[in-house]
Amino acid sequence: MTIAPRKKDVLATCLSNLESIIFGEFHASFLNSMTDLSLPSLKEVNFDHLGYVPGRKENLVPFLTKHGGKLRTVLLCIDHDVPVFDLCPNITRFEYTDQDKIPNPSRFNCKVDHNALTKVIISCFNASDSPSNTRGWSQFFDALDLSRFPSLCEIQT
Repeated sequence: MTIAPRKKDVLATCLSNLESIIFGEFHASFLNSMTDLSLPSLKEVNFDHLGYVPGRKENLVPFLTKHGGKLRTVLLCIDHDVPVFDLCPNITRFEYTDQDKIPNPSRFNCKVDHNALTKVIISCFNASDSPSNTRGWSQFFDALDLSRFPSLCEIQT
């Protein structure tokens, strides 16, 4: 008798009412397990401590590939090369937080128009990249291509 297939079927449907999740420090296998779930109600993910998790980028892509279409809000705390806007075509709000630096403007590239995004929040806490660092922010905004974001109304720093 095997229970593994049945157990996997049960696990795929658990947490069906989960709308929001904050990923703190976790083992990479946890994100793999969350990727296997259906999570039909998921609307918001917060990867607040992703910078401390080994294999974070490798596990993030499969998770967003499966669940990205459902999401409305994504929060990341690392300067990433994950194609968030291509994997999450329906997000209306994207928040980037990094204690060390202003993000690379290329992180906002996407292959097709992203019609849902209306708000971006960028939080940087290091004094050299704070909002008072006008040169750093000027360089960021000069290099930022927003042509794929026709609905974007606000960028908050």
